[in-house]
Amino acid sequence: MTENYLTYVMTEVFMIIFAVIILLRLNMNMGSEYETKIMKKMIYSYLIIVAADIFWALNAAGTIHAGDTVIGVSNCIYWSFQSLGCYYWLLFVESRLHPTFVYSRKLRICITAPIVICCLLNIISIFTEWVYISFSAGNGIGPLFWVVAGIEYIYLIIPAGDSFRCAFRNDSRSQRSEYITYFVCMLIPLAAGAVENLFPNGPIAVLSIFVVILVLFLTIQNKQIYNDALTGLNNRRRMDKYLEERIDDVSEAHPLAIFIMDINGFKSINDNYGHVEGDRALKLVAVALRKAAEKYGAFTARYGGDEFCLIAMLSRHTPEEIENGVHRILEDIQDDLYAENFEYRLSFSIGYAVCTNPKDNEDMLLKKADQLLYERKNEWYREIVSQSE
Repeated sequence: MTENYLTYVMTEVFMIIFAVIILLRLNMNMGSEYETKIMKKMIYSYLIIVAADIFWALNAAGTIHAGDTVIGVSNCIYWSFQSLGCYYWLLFVESRLHPTFVYSRKLRICITAPIVICCLLNIISIFTEWVYISFSAGNGIGPLFWVVAGIEYIYLIIPAGDSFRCAFRNDSRSQRSEYITYFVCMLIPLAAGAVENLFPNGPIAVLSIFVVILVLFLTIQNKQIYNDALTGLNNRRRMDKYLEERIDDVSEAHPLAIFIMDINGFKSINDNYGHVEGDRALKLVAVALRKAAEKYGAFTARYGGDEFCLIAMLSRHTPEEIENGVHRILEDIQDDLYAENFEYRLSFSIGYAVCTNPKDNEDMLLKKADQLLYERKNEWYREIVSQSE
């Protein structure tokens, strides 16, 4: 093997090792079960791409001697899993940008159809050389190569444009930072394509994909400090810090309300539809709470499990108005989803406490709100029992 190809292969071996390390560190705390599975599939696709590229380098160096058919199969694997990687990237980003995205079956079918076309063209190309031309001395491209490449670019451009748009429409600094990261990640492989034209014998493409995976992993891991990985809302740590700061500013003229809300019948959703659907329900609730936070100028967080918290100053609204507004927002979101075969109905039980004294104890306020939540929860249970009799 020549020195150049030895460096090429060793670089890609190290990329495989690092990618496997990231894969092993992925867990459900990185996001929803759906998002974690998609990210794992993205990394699996990457590992297969690198393996196929190593095979190409070994053959080009003369270390192994593969026939045209074997090279064609290797090319089919390389291009198919590159297309799949772009497809999984779109699914991952869109599920982060729009939690209700996974509910739309029609949309998922429209997104999946092009990747099926790509894979079929790549398989057929083993025999027809429509997408790529395989021969023992190297590789070339066929007349339909740009169809496959065009579909891959679409899979990259759609989430890039959507993330850029969402970044400038979001008031949360952490959310904007995450969305801008998705946009920048799309620019990395584009820049790598230009660099690869200058250095055709370097593993630029697979290196750029690894950089995207690494940046994505670090971005989501970093959000875990103050954000809930599943819903993207603030976490309990940030909520405690925010509440401590806001209580210092309250008075009789400027009261503060702390709402604690619990999803009714959440356990039955997990039992009847699975934990993936349970994760989607939590993300749907998070969408409703973000809308409520925007409407009432409030702070919202995931309190733990299926409990959430909303903290709002009561300068313009009463606690009852905010409580009723949260219920309406959640109902309106679900009304829009009924067209997509939404199979269950989500509702809240809500308890709250009002703080007018800066010397009030935070734990006592939360306990008071939790006590009212407990009473509301029992009312909901009694209503369910009476309806079933």
